[in-house]
Amino acid sequence: MPNTWGIEIAIQNGKISFRPDLPNAPIGQPLGVHRNDLVVWINRTDLTLELVSDPEFFLTNPIPPGEGSRPFFVVTTSITYTAKNSLHIPSQAHKIVVMEPMIA
Repeated sequence: MPNTWGIEIAIQNGKISFRPDLPNAPIGQPLGVHRNDLVVWINRTDLTLELVSDPEFFLTNPIPPGEGSRPFFVVTTSITYTAKNSLHIPSQAHKIVVMEPMIA
């Protein structure tokens, strides 16, 4: 059964930044997940944001201000991504990292 994870998007120090929705997670901390887990981004900015990844994957539709991403992203591999916006506010790069299960 996949887990669902959240990533909050905000503007911090003049940049679009990402923070896993986990207790005490700092801004920019990569999100560790398992293959096939689901990710939703929560847009806490006043801008519509488009997420762009490397390698290039469809992550989600543009995310309106104050809303969550649709559809959820199904993680199949580790990715690095940024956010594009109409005001060209710079974005930090953020990572989702697939952690392989431990074999006993």
